[in-house]
Amino acid sequence: MKNLEINVFGELQILVDDVDISQTIWASKKKMALLELLILNSQRPMSVARLAEAIWGEHEDINAENALKTLVSRLRKDLDENGLAGAIVTMPGGYMWNPDLQAKIDVFRMEEICNNLSDAKSLDPDVRDQFEELLQLYTDDLLPNSDLSKWIAPKSVYYHDLYLKTVYHYIDLLNQEEDYGDIIRVCKIALDIDAFDSMLNLELMSALLKTGKSKEALEQYQNTTNLQYTHLGLKPSDEILNFYKELN
Repeated sequence: MKNLEINVFGELQILVDDVDISQTIWASKKKMALLELLILNSQRPMSVARLAEAIWGEHEDINAENALKTLVSRLRKDLDENGLAGAIVTMPGGYMWNPDLQAKIDVFRMEEICNNLSDAKSLDPDVRDQFEELLQLYTDDLLPNSDLSKWIAPKSVYYHDLYLKTVYHYIDLLNQEEDYGDIIRVCKIALDIDAFDSMLNLELMSALLKTGKSKEALEQYQNTTNLQYTHLGLKPSDEILNFYKELN
């Protein structure tokens, strides 16, 4: 059996035995859109009407059922040629990604991890390993360059918020252990995802200060306030502004 790994954080990747086959599908935006829809909804069938609306919008001159049937056939051919025969299953009134096709899909693994960690009270080795796996999984927002931006945007916001919520929880547990070195590391990783997040910036500055890195804490304060003023046109949070007092 081939090893199948699918990543949707960032550009879509479909790795079959470590070879990315999605490159062969990128040339067709419609095939790529169909593939993204089926993968993100791989736990349930999608109706012809819903797929057609997401891919073509409300174009009255398109016979949605025939157009989708042709598109599915072309996508199946691409997948078949790359070792994924049977990846798309025809269901009554629609299609779905084959649930029997064993695959590691990053977005669903992320949800599993976040659910597992939601009630974590301490950092035993297994809990810590799962937090670290999350940091490796979520390297970018959900399909940021997809043509399905209207449909994907709410899902992207959901996963972004879920990531931050779980990272905050990790930092809280690290604070309990006074592991400020790891807090610095985790905050820097997460700030590569969301440089504007006030809580991450505040936790980073605080950990830097507690480890005697007052100069670096001041630099982080200046970078944070500049980002808020320059890029967002907003006043930084009171917590961040008040943190300046601790630096003096």
